[in-house]
Amino acid sequence: MIPINKIACGVALSFTCCSSFLSAATSQVTMSALVNAIKDNTGIALTSGDSVVNGDGTLMELGYFFGDTATFSGDWVPLTGPNSNNPSFITTMGDLTAQNGSTPIPDGLFSIDVLLLDSSNDLPTAGTQLAVRFYDNTTRVGSDFYNTATSSNWVFKAPADVPPVTLVDFDSSANVPAWEDASNPFKTSLDVVPEPSSIALLGLGLVGFTLRRRR
Repeated sequence: MIPINKIACGVALSFTCCSSFLSAATSQVTMSALVNAIKDNTGIALTSGDSVVNGDGTLMELGYFFGDTATFSGDWVPLTGPNSNNPSFITTMGDLTAQNGSTPIPDGLFSIDVLLLDSSNDLPTAGTQLAVRFYDNTTRVGSDFYNTATSSNWVFKAPADVPPVTLVDFDSSANVPAWEDASNPFKTSLDVVPEPSSIALLGLGLVGFTLRRRR
């Protein structure tokens, strides 16, 4: 059962929304790439994992940038994924809303509905430009590269009893997204910076190596 906390993701059958969500004010973000595959830095489509299972492909995060008005500036705030305030809500490559267990999703593609619950203090304000960040592994820690896409049309809408929908469409020829690494659209090409805990562990390892060398 999904915990009733800040965000309810309508991501496939494994994330079935309970009745309390249906009566609450929500805002829906529909994300899809069903034609243009997202690839890694070598040009290989990001794996969808098991072709009929949700949640086991390469990691992607719905989120936004906070603290600056320039595109791709400020702090990255994920709304889904293990590094968000809702770590149980994972969005990955190959996910399909209303997955019936028989529809294969090719590598690099997805179609996901995310329902954002109004009870959260962590939701962006209405009008905030949304973005999607892609990694080249199933976890951020295990990833070497990422890239982020956004569009001026991907605007968060205030939750309501009838959920307003923001379309985050990677296939629309009329709305080509901007990419953080503009020279490599649809590819994870930017180096992932290790998280603070990983850096600390690396530092401890180097200290241990130095101590051993001195003996």
